[in-house]
Amino acid sequence: MLTALDALHSRQVYDVCALSVQGGNSTPEVPRACDADQTFLYKPRSENAKHSTIKPASKMDIFELSEIVAGGDEAVTTEMQRNGLLRTDVHCQPCGRQLTQIRKKGSTTGFVFRCPGCRRKEALTTGSFFAGSHLAMKKHLALLYFWSCETSVAEATGHVGVSSATVVQWYLYFRDICSWKLLQAPIVLGGVGTVVQIDESVMVRSKYHRGRHRRQRWVFGVYDPQQRQGYIQLVPRRDATTLLPIIQRVVAPGTTVWSDEWRAYAGLAGLGYVHQTVNHSQNFTDPVSGVCTNHVEAYWCAVKRRFKRMVGTASGMVPSYLDEHMWRERWGRTSKMAYVNLQKHISERYPL
Repeated sequence: MLTALDALHSRQVYDVCALSVQGGNSTPEVPRACDADQTFLYKPRSENAKHSTIKPASKMDIFELSEIVAGGDEAVTTEMQRNGLLRTDVHCQPCGRQLTQIRKKGSTTGFVFRCPGCRRKEALTTGSFFAGSHLAMKKHLALLYFWSCETSVAEATGHVGVSSATVVQWYLYFRDICSWKLLQAPIVLGGVGTVVQIDESVMVRSKYHRGRHRRQRWVFGVYDPQQRQGYIQLVPRRDATTLLPIIQRVVAPGTTVWSDEWRAYAGLAGLGYVHQTVNHSQNFTDPVSGVCTNHVEAYWCAVKRRFKRMVGTASGMVPSYLDEHMWRERWGRTSKMAYVNLQKHISERYPL
């Protein structure tokens, strides 16, 4: 059974970027045989960049993805190199010469680097995010795209033509990039004259107190309605010793903090915050001050909807999914933003 990627590749459509355009006529480049192992010299696409018609990654959609995949190994490799995911300018360590990129059947990219002097070869993926993977690069590109679009594991499995275990594993690697980026760019919410809302909620519990007993898992959240951004973290306890340090790390001093009357928040005023509360046993919104936690509760609903769409997940994966939610909120509000920024952050995590 042909997958969507196999069908596109079998169309044998020439990538327009691989054509040398002169006088309005397009003539495909002819590879030149170089040695007995049937590899071919390859001219890097960067030399013909002015003739490229592939759209920038910021405009990527399923049609552009299809065009790149249909262009074969050259188009896919060029796309990955342009986005900093594969190496381009490499020198031979023993002799110092610049390596030449040549075609090589059987490699995941369709190419390898070879030294013109000592003839030593290196993979394009060495030192990259994809180092050690045996998956074809076109499938990696497709998985990047489908993860960015929040395509389910089952659907991505059918579209890309790989096992569900492979999709799960690479989706986890992408979430690892999200977690790394969040650590590199810690969020600070609020500020003087700004209101943030805080609350805690149960993420894991037994339904109707029936079936197998599951230990409750609490998460603590902060939401800034003005920035339209939030912060979520699994917490072992809901006491002041646990929650106040998180607030101090995430919320700027001088911020007005709205919360319910949970006793763990009692010390906020002494930490440089303007603390206002609402008594939820009487009102959802304080009729006098207008204090409420509606925004942070709506934020919880959005997070929980993501988990419900997954129809359950391993408890050990919950932190990575929370990180993905926060990452998408900052850098991936649309699938196109997620696609561009995921590649950007991979290149930052694995500089080549």
